Amino acid sequence: MGNIKKNDIKQRYFFSIYGILILLFLYAISKIFPDIENVLYDLNLTLIKSKYSESIAIVGIDSRTVADYGTYPLPRTVFAELIEKIESGNPSSLALNFLFPLRNEDSTGNDSLKSILSRMKNCVTGMDIKSVQKANQSSSIALLSPEVAAYKFKTIINKKEIYNNFIYAGKRIDYGDYDIVKNAAWSGFNNITSLHNSKKIRELIHVITIGDSYYPSFAIASAAAFLKIPHDKIVLDGKGAVILDSRIIKFSKSSGALKVYFAGKKGTVPTISALDVIKGNINRYQFKDKLVFVGITDPALLVTDFFQVATDRVYPSVEIWACATSNILNNSWIHENRVMDYLNYIFLFLIFPCLLFLLQRSLLKRTLLALLLCILSEVISLLLIQKYFCFWNPTFHFYGSLLIIIFSFAEKYKKILHSSR
Repeated sequence: MGNIKKNDIKQRYFFSIYGILILLFLYAISKIFPDIENVLYDLNLTLIKSKYSESIAIVGIDSRTVADYGTYPLPRTVFAELIEKIESGNPSSLALNFLFPLRNEDSTGNDSLKSILSRMKNCVTGMDIKSVQKANQSSSIALLSPEVAAYKFKTIINKKEIYNNFIYAGKRIDYGDYDIVKNAAWSGFNNITSLHNSKKIRELIHVITIGDSYYPSFAIASAAAFLKIPHDKIVLDGKGAVILDSRIIKFSKSSGALKVYFAGKKGTVPTISALDVIKGNINRYQFKDKLVFVGITDPALLVTDFFQVATDRVYPSVEIWACATSNILNNSWIHENRVMDYLNYIFLFLIFPCLLFLLQRSLLKRTLLALLLCILSEVISLLLIQKYFCFWNPTFHFYGSLLIIIFSFAEKYKKILHSSR
């Protein structure tokens, strides 16, 4: 009998070592194919209550607007009228999620836009950085026009560490018609750029280098405009952060990126049709003191401006930037937390291999306990992401519980086989 017990203990130690090796293998695989982690992450964002800054609103170019004016892009005289109507409501700032390409044939429209934008002191415009990839994969040749230099980070600290913490680079910037947007006090790149070659957007890169210059994202520029921080006072910290006055935006390691806390499905951030604004169908003072984004909200107009995110399959880029800016203003992006990582590993250890040595006489209870701990891990993940904007990864707790179930069935089968003899 003593020998049988010793053999059982030896087998459990063997299973423990074997299981840990399996977990390490799964960890390596998950870094290459993070499907289960992504599914659980998306599930959490879908289940939690929506949160966004009430200081943000969106004015959308939609099918109603285009149907009324009969063409897209809208005539620039109409666009100028839209901006003027929004501005009359005294917004804190206005973020235009567009490029305005050169149109020499529309001199009247160009003059209208130039006139309204030249009078505005609170406007954010976009730029498109081309061929973004990791710096060691990108060409060292960068094409820059002198005009865009006004919108690079001008205050940089801890420069010696900057190359290790901001590794994404582009080759050139498309800024559109500079004569139209040259009076904008803030600008940032508004092309949606993520860390992974995935169809679904979960994080955004917020700092990209062009040559020797570093540029902020549309979200950082928009947050700075709302907080009334001049563009040249936005601080880039080479240790992996951007500083907006008292706000420190700490990025994921080496990436210059943040995971986005999406507010919910498309339209969760209050969205008003551009047609209603132009026609005066709304109270313009609902824009008072708000950060107002203007962009396309109908995928039929420009499908390339829409993306799949954790909470919806068709999500406009203007709302992605609105959510990312809300995250910065509320300190509500999904944070990395090393303490939580350690607690996560301890919780995994409690599931596997600890459960192998507990409840030895009741394999059913051990299996049920493993399943309950796995469910508890998901509940903890939901609570942490909603309350503290921290992602507790339950993926390996799922793997650990699965191993407990497999080994429990293996022990049960061995006992049945042994008793039959």
